[in-house]
Amino acid sequence: MARSSQDEDGLIRKRLLYQASTTKGEPPFKKLAVRYVQFSRELEAGHAGRVKDAVDSVLQELCSIDFLGRKLLAVQDANLREQTSYKLKQAELEGSKEQAKMDIEAKKAELVQARIKRQQNEEYERLRDSCMKLQRRSDTDAAIKRLQEGIQHIEASTREVAQAEELQKKRFAVLVHYMSQLEGELEEEAEPNGEDSPAPTADYPTAQ
Repeated sequence: MARSSQDEDGLIRKRLLYQASTTKGEPPFKKLAVRYVQFSRELEAGHAGRVKDAVDSVLQELCSIDFLGRKLLAVQDANLREQTSYKLKQAELEGSKEQAKMDIEAKKAELVQARIKRQQNEEYERLRDSCMKLQRRSDTDAAIKRLQEGIQHIEASTREVAQAEELQKKRFAVLVHYMSQLEGELEEEAEPNGEDSPAPTADYPTAQ
C-alpha cells in the first residue's frame, strides 16, 4: 500500500530513535547519547586525551546518523518516485483500458458493416447469376420481331380468309335467288290452264 510523505517521515524518525541500523544492533540515537554522556564525563574529569577520543566518537555517531538519514531520505525519494511511476502507469493502464473498449466497439461496428457488405455482395451475386441465365437483349429483340412478323402473317391470312368467305356468301346468295326464280317459273309452267308466256328475264348478279 502506498505511504504518504508524513508516514515516511514518521517511519524515518522511528528508525533513527528506536530501531537498530548498525552492525552492532543498537539504535543510532541511543549510541549517540551514550557517546555524548561519555564525552561529558571525560570533559568533567579533565582527561584531554580521552575528551578528544570522546569527541571523535560523538562526531562519528553524528556522521553515521547523517549517513543513515541520507540513506533513508534516498529510500523515501525512491519510494515516492516508485509511487509516482505506479500512479502514472495506473493512469496509463486506465487509459489503455478505455482505448481498448473504444477499439472493441469500433471493431464490433466494423464487423457489423462487414456482415452487411457481405450480405449485399451475396445478393448482388445471386442477381448477377439470375441475369446471366436470362436471354441477351439482342436475342429477345429478335424473338419479339419474329413474333410480330408471325402476328402480321396471321392477320393477313385472316383478312384473306374473311374476303374469301364474303365472296362465297355472295355467290351462295346469287345461287339461292336464281333457284327461287327457277322454281317459280317451273310452278307456272306446271299449271293446267296456264298460258304460254315468255319467261321473265331478271338481271342476276354475277359472281366475282
